[in-house]
Amino acid sequence: MKAILEYYLPEDEDAYNAARNGYAYLAIINGLRDTLHDKIKYNPPKSKEANAILDELWEKLFSLASEEGVILW
Repeated sequence: MKAILEYYLPEDEDAYNAARNGYAYLAIINGLRDTLHDKIKYNPPKSKEANAILDELWEKLFSLASEEGVILW
């Protein structure tokens, strides 16, 4: 299978840069996921409020990814 994306630059520069950097964006988001996972599982905060914030961020990250059809590693 082959996919060819065409952009008209400079008009489509934002879309072009998003497509060109897509893998980097995914790697950054997965790095954040790993950081949240490690903090929640291996070094949870002592404060219930801080722990609740981490849990909320975890859920929000996966909710946003799911809405966009992105599968996090």
